[in-house]
Amino acid sequence: MKYIVGEMTENLTKILKNDGIDARTVHEWIRGSSVKQGKIHDPEIRKFLLERRKEGEEITLITMDGDPHLFL
Repeated sequence: MKYIVGEMTENLTKILKNDGIDARTVHEWIRGSSVKQGKIHDPEIRKFLLERRKEGEEITLITMDGDPHLFL
């Protein structure tokens, strides 16, 4: 299982990586950089996750966001 961590909880990424868990921030995964360059909006995250699911990849989103439209 792989995890993508939202901006509000991105400090959790370091903890998970230290525990041997494949976790990346939304910027690392979607933009390919750990440097934040602009906000990644929920629809872009959802699209990314849906595309990866179609490719057979399982990724779990960890977020503090309460937007019900984001969740799959």
